[in-house]
Amino acid sequence: HSAPLIKYCFYKVDPGNTGRVGPTEAALFLKKSGLPDITLGKIWDLADPDGKGFLDKQVRSSHMTS
Repeated sequence: HSAPLIKYCFYKVDPGNTGRVGPTEAALFLKKSGLPDITLGKIWDLADPDGKGFLDKQVRSSHMTS
């Protein structure tokens, strides 16, 4: 199951445990994957379907693990 890995990755971009990750922090982390920017943009859109402009643990859990 990928939940522990996703939890670890979320912690890496939110070390203060605020429960939110902004687009800059997410982009810096995701760019390390080597994926093209267009793909990273699609990932962001899937992870932030409501267009809030940040990721939170609830969105991460419900959209990134499905």
